[in-house]
Amino acid sequence: DMQAFGQAPSNNKCASGFFPQTGTSQGDTPSPTNWNASLDVLLWALHAIDPTPFLVRTDNHLSHQEDTAYADDLFSISARREGLQLKADVVSAFTIIFGLRIAIHKLRSFAKCWGEEPSNNNKTDYDLLVHDTGWIPTQIPVIYVADDLVYDSVFKYLGVYIDVNNRFKRQHQATMEMIKKSCISAKYRRASAETITTVMNVSPFRKASYPGKLCPWSLKDHRALDTPINHLYKHHLHLMQSTSNAALYM
Repeated sequence: DMQAFGQAPSNNKCASGFFPQTGTSQGDTPSPTNWNASLDVLLWALHAIDPTPFLVRTDNHLSHQEDTAYADDLFSISARREGLQLKADVVSAFTIIFGLRIAIHKLRSFAKCWGEEPSNNNKTDYDLLVHDTGWIPTQIPVIYVADDLVYDSVFKYLGVYIDVNNRFKRQHQATMEMIKKSCISAKYRRASAETITTVMNVSPFRKASYPGKLCPWSLKDHRALDTPINHLYKHHLHLMQSTSNAALYM
């Protein structure tokens, strides 16, 4: 536990201390704002500590890739392993001070080299150190990603499979499998075409649109997702499979 004290200006005595507590009260209106304010401390600290920020080019302008957090999920990036270790130290210190705990089993880490390392470091796997209460270190393996991997070292973040080469092949396959499964289930239902369309709009379409907003798929990739849906609609509308797909949406 941690206790903090301050000087009360009225009587020059120690003010009463406090103990940090975790959790958000159910239905408590200011709790989300308090959480945002607390996490803002961490995000600003990560912004200030990294000596080698990851740069993103937009036209002729270079900007820092900021760390992002969604509730208690944090995504942090650095251009060098030294910067990533400094960020790990900041996160470790923050969680200890604020009484939080790092979910070690949920940590995902990898490295990607698009060019030569400027510090004469070889592209060898290494360990990232994170610390728990008592500053006890835990080694987290950081593995360099090769370009010839099937899915470019996929990890799941906020429900979307993400790869380091920004191709999102695994997510496209997962979305296709979800749509096919829904279409197979709906194909032999005794329901009108209007009911089938409504069901598709309510469930699989919404499941597919969420990653679709984040993934840079080509028009060809998007049209591939339409194929099983087109077959389903033609079946329930008693149309020939050779019917133009454009006619389904007129």
